[in-house]
Amino acid sequence: MLSPQILRIQMFLPLLLIALAGYFFIQLALFKHLLRTRRGRRPSIRKRLFGWLLQFATGVGMGFGIILLALLVPLLAGQYRVAFLTMPGGSLGISQAAPSPSLSATNALAILAVQSLAEEAYYRGVWMLGIVLLLGFLSRAVLGKQAFFTVPFQLILWGNAIVLSAALFAFQHAGNPNVSPLALTNIFLAGALFGLLLAATRSLALIWGLHFAWNSLLVLLGLPVSGYRIALHQHLINLTARSSGITTGGAFGPEASIPLTVVLIIVIAAVARMLPTRTKDFLTQVKMPPAANPPAEADSTETSAEK
Repeated sequence: MLSPQILRIQMFLPLLLIALAGYFFIQLALFKHLLRTRRGRRPSIRKRLFGWLLQFATGVGMGFGIILLALLVPLLAGQYRVAFLTMPGGSLGISQAAPSPSLSATNALAILAVQSLAEEAYYRGVWMLGIVLLLGFLSRAVLGKQAFFTVPFQLILWGNAIVLSAALFAFQHAGNPNVSPLALTNIFLAGALFGLLLAATRSLALIWGLHFAWNSLLVLLGLPVSGYRIALHQHLINLTARSSGITTGGAFGPEASIPLTVVLIIVIAAVARMLPTRTKDFLTQVKMPPAANPPAEADSTETSAEK
């Protein structure tokens, strides 16, 4: 019998297709004006794929870094017991939720890749961008184009979409096992970080990589992910919490810990500082005047010379 976590992940498969379709539709509608104003040769498919892979890899690095920083202080304080080359079925310890049937690392990572992509396409791609599109359409009709294409208004527009989509993201985890107010707070902060990164980079690949690496590292270390534990055939490194306090997150996992709260607040503050500059850059691209026609310039030069 499959565990509730595996069944829950399988439910994301049809959602993935719907969310991706909605994401690309909204992206097209949201940035069609930007696409119209861009000039010059468009990048090749190979360059685009390389760019997406680079963005995904950047997100993976960020995800690993956030989780490792959140685990650093509890590890140094002796809050985790560290074991090597462990097999499922041993002592689970305080931090471990009931395990699912063990999976190979490859299968587990494939499942997590699909789940994280589906969640990001749905919450950030469909909900967040959908809110931006809806509020932007209504406000532009009222305020006009000149007020709409200003940095303060765009920050308010995207900020509301970030907060609302992060709240929906946290609400979706409210029924997870061993959930706590601190856990929901951290999930809300994580959703806000994902939204900020999407607003600053316009890259779904980056936040997908971050979300995937976040969940994958917890699984590889034998820790619960949002209250669920996916057991592997073998863990090279297995962490077991010695206490159930807010330093480790207890049975919910590190996502219910104070160290993660601190790390998320610091990273959110850093990304938020760069958002105004990034927004100004995007607005400059949108309002870029069409490129001058070279033949027309040549004709006018010749006319001036004749005069």
